[in-house]
Amino acid sequence: MQKNVHEKLILRYAQDWVLSETPWRFWQLEIENEKTWVTLEKHPDWDPGVKYRRKPLEINGREVPEPLRFPLKDGEVYSYVDFESDTFVSYRTWNDNHVNLERLHKGICHLDEASAAAHAKALLSFFITI
Repeated sequence: MQKNVHEKLILRYAQDWVLSETPWRFWQLEIENEKTWVTLEKHPDWDPGVKYRRKPLEINGREVPEPLRFPLKDGEVYSYVDFESDTFVSYRTWNDNHVNLERLHKGICHLDEASAAAHAKALLSFFITI
């Protein structure tokens, strides 16, 4: 069976639905011709030809993908904001140990390196020009 191209996003949307009766308010789709994002007004159709994303947060005027809010499955790789790293981003393999859970609760975990880097840069922008 072929996987849906939006599989991970659909799972994330389902998590939002558990917490809200109107989860679409937290999601956007891209208007391709305009290269802009608009907030959804109903449940998404998950059209394979459309790009969807969770509405980004804004930190110091910069858009940042929302960090993870739920634990991952054991063995999944995630990136996180790490101010002790030269790149301000590190990655680890998830398991339910206290260090991973602490990072999750601090709101610094992301599914990809680019999201964690954007988060780190936004936080650093309060103190230095990036």
